[in-house]
Amino acid sequence: MANYLILINNAPKMAQYHKGLGDILELQGHQVFYAISDPIAIKNVWDSFVTKRNFIFSDFFKANEKTSDVPQQYSQINLWKTFFSDYDRNIFHYKLKSYDNVYYNNLISNLVCFFDEIIVNNKIDYLIYENISNSFSYVAYEVGKINNVEYRGYVGSRLPNRFELHTEEFGIRNRFKSAFESFDIASLDNETNTYIDAYLAKYHGNEIPSYHSKDNKLSSDYSLIKRYINKEKYQQLSTA
Repeated sequence: MANYLILINNAPKMAQYHKGLGDILELQGHQVFYAISDPIAIKNVWDSFVTKRNFIFSDFFKANEKTSDVPQQYSQINLWKTFFSDYDRNIFHYKLKSYDNVYYNNLISNLVCFFDEIIVNNKIDYLIYENISNSFSYVAYEVGKINNVEYRGYVGSRLPNRFELHTEEFGIRNRFKSAFESFDIASLDNETNTYIDAYLAKYHGNEIPSYHSKDNKLSSDYSLIKRYINKEKYQQLSTA
């Protein structure tokens, strides 16, 4: 049996889904812990988490907000790199209030210490979240990697009715590389070959693959000139 740390932030329905996932793992005999960004993330399902092993980052940060020390074993982590996605999103998309560098340095340093404490003290084997898409998951991944904890980030696949499990910073690039280099098409059975042929056929003509937005054309039907040279762009340039 293994020890799982499931991450939860404010994404819609994430608390419900991840709680259900944790319940299934517990039924299978595993130990499950939850790292939660803040109480708001579970406010609608608070009662179902009362008896669970929860760690809330906002509480941790309040108690240690003046601290910027990071354990020596994590000194090689590029903290600003892990924080960039959230900073960029907050400043340029949500227009949230910004703070000075000291605040952000303390924030991200505390995030490292937060996950270090959970992972080491509870002998975590696996981290579960989506693909690495924010500072919360990025720092968890980096701290976990140093402690030989495996990352499992689910994400939609381009193959219909399937999903991928990302295990590294940029998805599963290394696993794809290994699989591609060892792949032998002659070893495939007829059923698999038929499936592949039917899937690839969707790239021909004007038929849009099921995963692709109907509002976005395939690259073969895509005009860069129409995309970047139009009336709106001309007006922007003329008034600059």
